[in-house]
Amino acid sequence: MYKAAAMLVLYAALVVLLGALAYASAPEGASAATALIVPVAVAVFSLAFAAMSLAIHKNRMLGMIGIHAGLVLPLLVAIASGHRAFVAQGASAAYRQAQGEWLQRVEAEPAVATPERRLAFFEERNAPAYDKAYVRNALAAISAVSLLTFVAMLAARPKPPARRPKTGADPSADKTADSNA
Repeated sequence: MYKAAAMLVLYAALVVLLGALAYASAPEGASAATALIVPVAVAVFSLAFAAMSLAIHKNRMLGMIGIHAGLVLPLLVAIASGHRAFVAQGASAAYRQAQGEWLQRVEAEPAVATPERRLAFFEERNAPAYDKAYVRNALAAISAVSLLTFVAMLAARPKPPARRPKTGADPSADKTADSNA
């Protein structure tokens, strides 16, 4: 139970750190606030589940909910951020292709190099006006940290005690036990 809480606190810190790095590395024009808001929201849930898991001695149900929700959260975040990283990879590739075309056009016709024309050029090609590699990298890192947290929590969970055989459930088992005595 203390292991689960400690892992969830560490997970929250790592996710916020990765979000802050994404925010700091965002290019001009990017919606960088999302790169920080989502990891902070994940961290808030993670810390809430950690606090709930610590209450297991006072309220077993609350503690078990905290532990299990804390186990599921990193898995869901790993899947969601992995998917978003894949989508951002496509946007980054579209940007790089459009950027190459834009540079060729500016080289051929320097008079078109205005911010408005550049933005219109990228919009015509359904490409973002900035490279989304920063968000792809952050999301891939968050996905990896989330998956590792899930696996670590799964591996560190306490093993249930061995079950005792039920007495009186199988009459033939009782006769065998009596004859061996």
